[in-house]
Amino acid sequence: MRYQLGFLEDVDSFLGSVKCADMDDDGDMDVVFTSDNHSISPMSIFIYYNPWRALVSNPWKYDQIAEIVGFHAKETRILDMDGDQNNDVIIRHKNPNSLQIIFQNDDDQWQRKTLNTDTLGNEGFEVGNLNADD
Repeated sequence: MRYQLGFLEDVDSFLGSVKCADMDDDGDMDVVFTSDNHSISPMSIFIYYNPWRALVSNPWKYDQIAEIVGFHAKETRILDMDGDQNNDVIIRHKNPNSLQIIFQNDDDQWQRKTLNTDTLGNEGFEVGNLNADD
């Protein structure tokens, strides 16, 4: 059986980073990815929601959760950054070199925080609880 995510009219020519995680807390894996024109801003972040089981071959609902000045997303991590039990999206990208934390709020709205990394360079990152404060 062939699966179709649905129409990709909002997606640019380059898919940067792709991760799977349960973004809507329904027990199945959804697809989170970045899209840009490789060296041309802006960059968009999308979530395609897995409809699960028998419906997985139908077109998937999607949301564009952010549009960011910059391009070429190199890495993405997905985890709860603010302790609200919602998965947040963290992206490292170029031009300007920065980390973007896109917080998922309880009402399924998204809020973005930018961490400028220009002076630190921009190769690789990891996320973890370094001070063990749970």
